[in-house]
Amino acid sequence: MLRTIRRLGPAAAGLAITGLALSACGAVAKADSAPAAPAVTNMQNMQNMHDIQPAAQSSGTTVTIAKFMFGPDTLTVPAGATVTWTNEDGDPHTVVAKDGSFRSGALTKGGTYQHTFDKAGTYQYLCSIHPFMVATVVVTP
Repeated sequence: MLRTIRRLGPAAAGLAITGLALSACGAVAKADSAPAAPAVTNMQNMQNMHDIQPAAQSSGTTVTIAKFMFGPDTLTVPAGATVTWTNEDGDPHTVVAKDGSFRSGALTKGGTYQHTFDKAGTYQYLCSIHPFMVATVVVTP
């Protein structure tokens, strides 16, 4: 490389050296600065949290809405039981049966919704505001 610079003459050699120096600086700057991590939205974080939660089953009659999840995610009750959902999140949520058999309005923090299950069956439901929030009520005869 040095022989090439000597053959170029003083003006061209200066430009070549400056170019090499700038290239080296750019390489150092790139090596020193780590690429920015991709932005992850709160919704993505919440979805990820929901995906890794173990399946919980319960035979009570209450469901808690917290951390963008229904808990338990599977509730077993006898026919005739009334289930109460309580929102403990700061964001509003709904309780909507996938088959259309029940539907709450938006529940703000501390809000509750109740539904009585008269028929045996499996009722899947979700939050219509945050459709990744899903759960099930199993009604036994």
